[in-house]
This record gives sequence, C-alpha cells and structure tokens, in this order.
Amino acid sequence: MFVLIDIRAIIKKHYETLRSDAPIRFILLLFLFLPLLVAASLIYYDKLLNCTAVGNLTTAYTLFTVFLLSIIFLLFDAENKLEHDASNYDEKKLLLNHLYANTLYALFISIVTFVMLIAMTITGLGMDINNGVNLSLYIENGMPPQNTLPDYPLMVVS
Repeated sequence: MFVLIDIRAIIKKHYETLRSDAPIRFILLLFLFLPLLVAASLIYYDKLLNCTAVGNLTTAYTLFTVFLLSIIFLLFDAENKLEHDASNYDEKKLLLNHLYANTLYALFISIVTFVMLIAMTITGLGMDINNGVNLSLYIENGMPPQNTLPDYPLMVVS
C-alpha cells in the first residue's frame, strides 16, 4: 500500500531542528543571504550555466540523491538497533531524529534540483547552447527568448 508523503512535515521538522540547534541570525545568513549573494555574484560577473555544466550538475545530483537515500536507510537501521536501556538513550534518539529530519529535507531539495536540471536539459529552458543560460533576457524583456532550443536534438535514441 502506498502512503503519500507530506512534504510540509519534512520542511517543518527540518526548520525546527535548525531553530533548536543554531541562532536564527546564523540560519538566515547561511541559508538565505549567502546563496543570494553567490547567485547575484554569478549573474553580475556573467558566469552562467552552459549545457556541459547542467549535465555535470545533473550527474552530481544523481549521485548525491543516491547517497542521501543510503544515509536514510542507515539512520533507520541505527534507530531500530538503539537500546532503550542505554544511559544516554534520549540524547541518541534526539540526534537520530535531527539527522533523519535534515537528511529527508536534503533529499527533498536534491530531488527538486535534479528535476529542475532535467527539465532544463529536455526543454532547453533559457539555454543558449553557445553562451549558457541568458538570464538578462528574462530580466529585460520579462519573457524568455524565442530561439532557446538547439537545431540538433539533445538526446538521440537508436
């Protein structure tokens, strides 16, 4: 029997573990301002994605997703082997719960990123094969450029 996974619960538990483990200023700096600064710097210095970079990122996220799945199975196994009569049972249980919540969130983000990269590869969304992803056209015109697909197929099936 299949059970639907509530993504909101995964996100909520992840942020609860972050709030309990670190000050809110550090969380905002690390997970909001730093990525925005890196993205703005890459756009400003015109370091944009090309097809090779998207392919390499897709491969890396595939491997990362499999790695996270194996970690989830290891955490589940460690939780089952945890002895109830241990002196520090509560601390170990809390640590495993935090690791489990954070790993599930990382897996969710990895899958979302992987799907977005695959969609970019298949549709050629915003890609110029020669120059990379041209975000300035989106910003100036408010709509994507018309000729974003290459003249040759991205995938050949024989």
